[in-house]
Order: sequence, then C-alpha cells, then structure tokens
Amino acid sequence: MKLPKKSATAGILFSLVLAFRLLIAFRTPTLDYEAYFHLAQIHSILDTGTPIFTDLWYAPHYFFPGFDYVLSFFALFMDPVIVLKIVPNVMAATLVLVVFALSLRISKNALGATFSGLLAGFVPIFVASANSASPLTMAIPLLFFLIYCFLRINEKTFAYTFLVSAVVLAVTHPIALLLVASLSLYLGLSKLERLQRYPQEFEVTFFIGLLTTWITFLVFKKPLLSQGIAAVWQNVPTELFPSRFDYSNILEALTAAGLLGALVGLWVIYRLVLRQRKREIYLVISPVLTLLAFISLGVTDKTTALSILGGAFAILFGSYVAIISRYVRKTNFVRYRSLVYLAILTLILLAHVMPSWYMAHSSEYPSPEDVEGMRWIGRSLPQDAIIVASLNEGYMVVAEARRQNILDPFFLFASDVEERFNDIETMYTTPFETEVIPLLTKYDADYVFVSQNTADDFEIERLQYASNKKCFSLLYNQGPLIYESLCEVSS
Repeated sequence: MKLPKKSATAGILFSLVLAFRLLIAFRTPTLDYEAYFHLAQIHSILDTGTPIFTDLWYAPHYFFPGFDYVLSFFALFMDPVIVLKIVPNVMAATLVLVVFALSLRISKNALGATFSGLLAGFVPIFVASANSASPLTMAIPLLFFLIYCFLRINEKTFAYTFLVSAVVLAVTHPIALLLVASLSLYLGLSKLERLQRYPQEFEVTFFIGLLTTWITFLVFKKPLLSQGIAAVWQNVPTELFPSRFDYSNILEALTAAGLLGALVGLWVIYRLVLRQRKREIYLVISPVLTLLAFISLGVTDKTTALSILGGAFAILFGSYVAIISRYVRKTNFVRYRSLVYLAILTLILLAHVMPSWYMAHSSEYPSPEDVEGMRWIGRSLPQDAIIVASLNEGYMVVAEARRQNILDPFFLFASDVEERFNDIETMYTTPFETEVIPLLTKYDADYVFVSQNTADDFEIERLQYASNKKCFSLLYNQGPLIYESLCEVSS
C-alpha cells in the first residue's frame, strides 16, 4: 500500500478528523451544556479582562483559566459561540498530528503511524466533546506533545519547547499533575531497567513537578485544605458519582476509549515490555500505567482518563501494525497484504468511528428556544435576580441570562452541594407550594426556569404548584416556561 509523503498523510488525517468533529458541532445551533461555562468566561474576559471566579456563581469557581484566555483571543474576531464550536475542535484534531509523529518515531513504520493517527482522531469519548468546548481538547494534545518533546529532550529546541509547553499545560488543566506522575514513573522504571537516559530528563521533571504543584495549590488551596484527599472527587453529589467515576463496566469503558485500540494497546504493552527495553516504549506506557493506578483508586474522572488512554493506545497501535507488516512480508500473505490492511481499516470503522458518532449524538443540548428564554431573562428581569434552573442549565443562567444561579456542575468549592441538589429536585417535582416557597425564600430566588429537557428529566409536564395564581405568575411561555414567585416566607 503506497502512502503519500508523511506530512501530507498527517495533514489528510487532520482534515478528516476536523471535518468529522465540525460536522458534529454544527449539527445543532446551540452548544453542549458544559460549553456555556466557557461562554460565560469569554464574556467576562472580553468585558473586564478577567474570568468570573465568584460573581453570579452559587459558590466560588476557581479553575485554570488558560483555555478560556485562548478562546477569548479568538472571540475578538468571531462570534463567541462560533469560537466555541471551531477552536476547541481544531485543538482536538491536532492530537492526530502529535500521535502520528510519536507513533512514527517509535514504530519506524509510516503505515502504522497512519493507523495510529486515525485511531487517535476517533477515540469515542474524546469525540463526544466536539460540542462541549472542554479544556481537554487543548490539554490532551498538549500532554502528548510534551511526551514527544521529552523524547527529544537532548535537542535544545525541544528542551525549551518542552518547558514552555509545560507551563501552558500547568495553567490549562490539572492533567499537568498526571504528566509529572508519569514522567516520575518513567524515571523510576528506566533506572530499574538501566535504560539509557539523557541528563536533562531529571532536571526538567523536577522543575515542572515543582511548578505544577505550586500552581495547583494556589488555585485549589481552599478545597485541598478543607477536604483533603476527598477534593480529588470534586465534591460530586452522591447521585452523580457513578456517572463520573464508576469504571465497573469494563466493556463500556474500553468502548469509550476505543475498543480496538485498547485491546491491541494492552497486548503491545505486554509484548514490548517483555521483549524490547526501549526508552520510547517506557515513556509512552508510563501514562497508561499511571492512569490505570489512578483508575483503580477512583481518583480520575472517566472522560479524562479514557480520553488519555485512548490516545496512548493509539500510539502503541502503530507498533502493532509494524509487527503485522513484518509478519506479512515473511509469509505467503504478502500478496494479500492490502486485504489485511483493509480489514484493519474496517475494524477501526466499527470499533472507533461508529461509536464516536453514536456517543457524540447521545449528548443532550438546549434548544434555541431555551437559549432565547435565557436571553429574555437578561433583558427583562432585575440585575439581582436569582434564577432556579436545573443542574445542567446552571451555566446557561450565567452565560446567557447574566444572572445568578443556585447550582451548576462545578461542585468543588461548595459546602452544601447535596442539599442544593435535592432542593432543586423538590422545587421541580413537588405539588405543594408550602414546600417550594420556603426553598425559594431560602435561596432568595424569585424565578423558576422550566425547559422541555428539564420537564423530561424530572418526568413532569408542568409545575403543579404554579396553578396557585396568588403566589406564582407565568412571565414567559415561548418554549420554556418562566415563573415568578410572588410569595415568600417572612423571617
């Protein structure tokens, strides 16, 4: 099978994956619910120069702002919603280029690198972020780029590039800590196996370890001091914990990471660790081993862990193709090698591309009417209004309505998450205004937003207690319903 020049091959793969992700992103005019957090940050950065850490949120939201500053730069030239659909997907598609380069350097096989790049572009759980503007779309390609730079750390250009990129990752996402742990494991394994190492390896690992730990402590000092090790579970409510941290369904987890890549990757690790004690192999498998340890301890959320594992397994897949290619050339199968490669391509389609499409389409999105309803709140209700909305819609309240919410999916700095979570359910499901009015008074909230998605999630057709016209007034009914509370419990 003849291939174009390597750079052209990588470019074709990048374009294919980017087109696939943009097709998903633009299939709906709205964003994924998670993306509205970043829309709120873009608005704030463009208006004031700083993100929203405290104002409007129900509790302080401290986070790494690097990703949002990058998006805000592009929002100077484009509509912020378009930025959130395009820029993160361009970043995510660069994973293909990094994995292609890593696989080519390790396997020395251009065809293997091509298949690796293809697998990396269709990690199902990572493709599912195509419309959510997740910081992982920037952080994961950057993580693997740092591994590539570390492979060539003896070259001055790559040493400096590594240091600069490590600083960028440290202010973008907590997976910078994973990089430090992985490189530390690599240094330990390479010492045990007496592998050849460059003297710069320990120095740069020590430097980024100190830098990342310091930055992380600055940002997350309060929850780390108040919650201790429990902070790694992000203060997630009990009811939501399985969806974020439960790996008990192994087949589901492997499918989300890319079933073919995962199975082949695990086999390659077993084979190469036993037979080839190469620096490059140990450097790639160190993040895998580190993540498997984190998963066993339940300290890494599924989206992050499985997205990174999918990328690492994709790199190792190139070595598998190289092994297959050598075997085919030595046997009578050489005349059928095109069929062998076609079979691999078919398996990638079945185990990666199709699940990616399915997972991306299984996400729930707000309707354009919901967005317009939030904007109506921004135009029509008092600036100090506090809005009751579902958990998913909490970010939208701040981003589109520019009003304060009472809960959203950022739980880390809140002390009463479970209570708020249960209170919101009560406010949507109870038929009794005697239950709702004290809760609205408790949160100083005067308005309740009811979208069709919220009604479906809580299995209700309407707010039963809103039939009491003395205490509740319907202000808006152009899709979502917006009620005003006219009663309160006096102190």
